Amino acid sequence: MKKFLLALLILSNASYAGMGQNQMPEYVEGGPLDSEIFENIADIFQPRNAELEDLVSENKIFEALDYYNQAAIKNNQENEQRDEYLDFDKELLLSLSKKANSLIENKIEYKNLFEEGEQLKESNFDNWQQISKFMDNTEVKLNEYNNYKIFDDYSFRSSKLIKLEGDLNEIRLKLTENLQANFYDYYQNNPEFLNDYPLSLNDNIEISFSEQSINNLCSSPAGKIEKFRNEFSNLISYSDSSKFNQCILAKKIDATDSFEEFYTNIQASLDNGDISSVPKELLTIVKISPKNTQEFSYNLNTSDIFYVTHGSLDKLDLVDAKYKVLIVPKNSNYRSKTTKRDVVNSKYHLRTDRYPNPKYAIAQNELYNAQQDSTRKAIENTQPKNYGYGAAGAIGAILDGILTASVRSDLTNAQAALNSTPQYIAKPVYQDYQYRTSEVRTEKSFDADIYVVSDDNSILGTSFKKINQENFNLAFDVHPNDNSNSYHNSQEDIEAYQKQSFDFELNELLAQVVESKELKKVKSFKVMENKIAANNNIKHQSKKIMSKTKVDERFNSVVVVLSPDGSIGTGFYVAPNLVVTNNHVVEGAKFLEIKKYDGTMSFGKVVKVDIDRDLALVKVESKGAPVTFYSADQFPLGSQVDAIGHPNKLEFSITRGVVSAVREIDLARSGKKVMLIQTDTPINPGNSGGPLFYKGELIGVNVMKQVANDTEGLGFAIHLNETLDFLGENYNIAAN
Repeated sequence: MKKFLLALLILSNASYAGMGQNQMPEYVEGGPLDSEIFENIADIFQPRNAELEDLVSENKIFEALDYYNQAAIKNNQENEQRDEYLDFDKELLLSLSKKANSLIENKIEYKNLFEEGEQLKESNFDNWQQISKFMDNTEVKLNEYNNYKIFDDYSFRSSKLIKLEGDLNEIRLKLTENLQANFYDYYQNNPEFLNDYPLSLNDNIEISFSEQSINNLCSSPAGKIEKFRNEFSNLISYSDSSKFNQCILAKKIDATDSFEEFYTNIQASLDNGDISSVPKELLTIVKISPKNTQEFSYNLNTSDIFYVTHGSLDKLDLVDAKYKVLIVPKNSNYRSKTTKRDVVNSKYHLRTDRYPNPKYAIAQNELYNAQQDSTRKAIENTQPKNYGYGAAGAIGAILDGILTASVRSDLTNAQAALNSTPQYIAKPVYQDYQYRTSEVRTEKSFDADIYVVSDDNSILGTSFKKINQENFNLAFDVHPNDNSNSYHNSQEDIEAYQKQSFDFELNELLAQVVESKELKKVKSFKVMENKIAANNNIKHQSKKIMSKTKVDERFNSVVVVLSPDGSIGTGFYVAPNLVVTNNHVVEGAKFLEIKKYDGTMSFGKVVKVDIDRDLALVKVESKGAPVTFYSADQFPLGSQVDAIGHPNKLEFSITRGVVSAVREIDLARSGKKVMLIQTDTPINPGNSGGPLFYKGELIGVNVMKQVANDTEGLGFAIHLNETLDFLGENYNIAAN
């Protein structure tokens, strides 16, 4: 830096001691130039340094501190880029800080604070007035000290003032700890004690109470606990606040006389944010597992608000809660109904025809012309050329070059155009056709009994029912190349929805129970237990047909099977929820509509098929009366038998004939022979899958008849033994 300044002096033709430029002595570091010239230069570039040095040398220390403050403020205002010492000499600042710290430390008010801080740190903090005065005075003096900008540099600060600041922070910390340890005691002695406490409270202080303090406060009336919680809400920790809220809720609940009032208080506390979850000691939800088979499971969405457990009646006494809410499922089922059928006009892609592209021939012709031009130009370029002299000759040469380049460009473009032009045009051909649609509404219902058991074993009961439904748009016979882009549900969508668990909000269930005001007193635990057992053993009876005409009871076991393609077949109940029909009636469908004799419509789902035997098993939503199976060891040939079905859509028709023989025939032409009963009983379209009865008992499943010009009276039914083998475990489970 000094050499740089010296160079500046030399270049500016400065003189030294009357010498000319050529007479300037050689610069030697530490020599006359270093000691004299650069002191003058420093005075020129750092005039503030000299002024501050004068104030310090004259022992005008506080004036010097103010001078430094002004320099710092000016530097900030002007946003000057000075060094960390504002371009003052560090040694000068160090001298100033030492003298200033000595003067400040020897002031009587500071000396008193130094001594008092040492004493108060070791005190028991019971002299709140003295501590408050000390803290106020200390903060004033520290603020005065910190107002001097020179002490922003920690190395210039007074060690005693640093210690005093540490003492103040230590006293604050101990006051906080003291407040946390004795808050409740102080509050009991004087609820307004914070007005005198020496610590200024803010959001950074959080009070944690001991279990004993919480228990003591919780023994007070609810109003007092609420007042305490509200008054110190900014100091109480979240966990302690939750405990106080639970105490308040418990106090209010103790004063309730009914479950409705109890739950109203619970819900109010949740809505107000007083509690985030309900303590299991107050309310526990017990899911009682049903013993009867349910169509689908159910889920309670609790959002972690309620405590839910699985249990049984014999272990209910292990659940310790003021109220136990028992959820006992009675029935969960689904019903599907076709609400609309329609035929949709559409198109499918039949084929793609190819036609010659006229643009391709044009592109070929343009390429040929470009090739001819290129050839002619190439021949011309082989001949000698005379463009002449001067400007005209130069222009001629240039134009010839441009023409050659143009010919080449035309050839390239023509070739590219031909390459990008298809030789043939593809034109899709579409075929008009129709497909069928069905709108299906599937309804899922969940029924449960709700019991509220209190800690004194009083019991209230009611029922709960919730229904969900969803609509599905099914399409049948859609061509795989259909171009309509229409979206349709699949039968798998319905199946997935049926299997899907039934979800509902638990607070919705409880609110409905409370708001319904239908909770009825149950006399005893035994009465509740018997009612639950009765629900598990409900027998579903099919409706009896009331008519002026005496109805054949067998009709109550027979159903109309409506396939998605619109065809009609017959089926019959082999269990309350299982129907047997022919596989060729089902024709690969997963869902079928089922119509009973009383007109009830429901849906069935195909659960099993046997192609060789031409049998299908359908699980039906609507319960029905099972047929009675023939149980004797022998069956007399020549016996009279009845077939029930729906020939030519004449529903529930009875035809009669005799049995001629039992034969083994390859029914499905698969190489496997099946036992068939030969009968002359008329079996027509619509009879397929229906029962063949002997004296009111099932002996076979109608399957087909032989049709020929010279043949009549040859009908066949699948033998009962084949049917029983097909049902296997499915029948045993369903029958039980």
